[in-house]
Amino acid sequence: MLGVEDTLADRKSPMGQRTARVLPWVVSGLLLVCLAFLAGQGRPASSSQPTLRDAGELRAQSFVVVDGDGKERARLGIAPHGGAELVVRSGSGEAAALVAATDRLPILGVRARDGNIVGELGLMDETSPVFILRDPSGRRRIALYVTKDEHEARVDVFSESGKSSCSLQARQDGLPQLIVSDEQGQPRILLGALPDGSCVLDLLHSSRTRVRAAVAGSGDAGLVVFDKDGQPVWWDSKGVK
Repeated sequence: MLGVEDTLADRKSPMGQRTARVLPWVVSGLLLVCLAFLAGQGRPASSSQPTLRDAGELRAQSFVVVDGDGKERARLGIAPHGGAELVVRSGSGEAAALVAATDRLPILGVRARDGNIVGELGLMDETSPVFILRDPSGRRRIALYVTKDEHEARVDVFSESGKSSCSLQARQDGLPQLIVSDEQGQPRILLGALPDGSCVLDLLHSSRTRVRAAVAGSGDAGLVVFDKDGQPVWWDSKGVK
């Protein structure tokens, strides 16, 4: 068994003196490593890494779902426009569906294989819903919406140039109305019902009625022809003016 004298003798030897000099530096180095590790644990994670909060919520800029082959099938994150969006992809990788919340209005979209949105459900303003169908080029062809001010339900059919060519409306008073427009967007045919039960068909030019055919609620029918200033120039039967 080594006594005190043996330990002192070891310290006085060259090997013991070298060990005594190195040992404090080793201990100090280990302490610095431990302190650096603890300090790193206390720092907040970078914005690109998920962060687990005390409340149990996980925060990140994006979440990606992949299939068994590692292909991306869904992504929830921040879009280039700054709003949040969820993109769901098909097995071949094309974006098939889109749910986005921009700074103004939310939108639910369906994409074609080329990436163009061909169907979308959203809001025109804070309270007016709209459903739009688009052609492969992305041009809207059918729109179904409810207007905020007039409280009208409308279905608009658009030509290839984007002009509304046909509009079916249910007005605020509950009466239906069909409007057919030309390529310039000017109404040319108007078919509707009146509160008294009459049914009216108007042929228009430059937004003026030139010919009107009507069937009154009583069953009487009439036909009226107007000049370019809107004055009746000819009518038949009891003539509806």
